Amino acid sequence: MELETSRGNDQCVGISARELAKVYPNGTKALGGVSFDIPVGTIAGYLGPNGAGKTTTIHILSTVQKPTHGEARVCGFDVVRDRGRVRECVGLATQDICLDWLVSVRANVEFFGQMFGKTRREVRLESSRLLAEFELDGKRADSAWSLSGGQKRRLQLVIALMKHPRVLFADEPSLGLDPLAKRVLHNALVGVASSGTTIMYASNDMTDLERLCQSVIFLRRGQRVGAGSTQSFVQQHGGGTSITVECNAPIRQELLADLTEQWGVEVVGKSPLRWIETRDQISYPSIAKWLIEYGVELRDIQVRRPTLEDAFLRLVEETEE
Repeated sequence: MELETSRGNDQCVGISARELAKVYPNGTKALGGVSFDIPVGTIAGYLGPNGAGKTTTIHILSTVQKPTHGEARVCGFDVVRDRGRVRECVGLATQDICLDWLVSVRANVEFFGQMFGKTRREVRLESSRLLAEFELDGKRADSAWSLSGGQKRRLQLVIALMKHPRVLFADEPSLGLDPLAKRVLHNALVGVASSGTTIMYASNDMTDLERLCQSVIFLRRGQRVGAGSTQSFVQQHGGGTSITVECNAPIRQELLADLTEQWGVEVVGKSPLRWIETRDQISYPSIAKWLIEYGVELRDIQVRRPTLEDAFLRLVEETEE
């Protein structure tokens, strides 16, 4: 399943890129012609090894940099010709935390809210809602400097969302967050997306992306090498399901041969017995019954299905060959 939707219906597409390329004056090619569409109101994961071009893409889409070639639209506006309109409709939360460290959390939020053209009443109401949603309500009077790293990242997102952006670019927003803080972040972002905001979530935290994103785009050396719904992406690139069976004794060699020939699975371990099933196979219940019929005592069966991290690693390995 490709990530792209019809180019003709901009109302359905929050972010669109066509052959987007960036070459720096020193000749470094950061992007080599990337194309994708992200539907409105969805969270799309943008992943790839360090240096793949994720941050460069976000800089172009948020008008911080201009592309060398290609074109991109955000909220239907061209990122080069309509820079002002694009900036009006996007929020940006980057890896670098930009806050006034010496003033309170409330003062930071109110300052940026007024910069975004909100009235004092709007700022007061919206800041109360967002600070509560991101579990920062009890930190209103504390200085930004006194916050933990995770709280600073959440505060940065609160500020970005004060703008009511139609598109939010989040670059490694969960970096350094503990599991509880990540859950708070995830719940808040799901709520933001459900209200119609499109979120491009750049990260190398595969667990984060798999839990949060409906779709993913994989970047490698400035090229898009995979995309689709998160589930289909894992199925296509993550490899087969791994089955590990603890037995009372080593499996006889003739049974191992039969296992490969009769069931068509790849045996990758003998003690404990371990094999790989393709994504279309669900053979292990029948194989377990078959082993029992041959007198094998089964003590434990573990089923490990492929994950987004598996897909990530396999794609990196494949593109290095």
